[in-house]
Amino acid sequence: MTAAVLAHVHCGDPIDTRYCHGCGGCRYTIPLTGLTQHGAHDLGVIEACPDCDTAAELVARWRQKHPEER
Repeated sequence: MTAAVLAHVHCGDPIDTRYCHGCGGCRYTIPLTGLTQHGAHDLGVIEACPDCDTAAELVARWRQKHPEER
């Protein structure tokens, strides 16, 4: 699986995922879902995650829960 790319919601600049904890407080967007992480958490698409999670792990979990969206 290729690594997920997170991007700033407003400018679209890529985010260095080494510094992303996947908490959603930053309002970054996961292009795969088209949702901000806040929105994804609110809908139960992506659960809260510990600091060790990476963007790729977040997307992998989302894909497991939503195989029809591949």
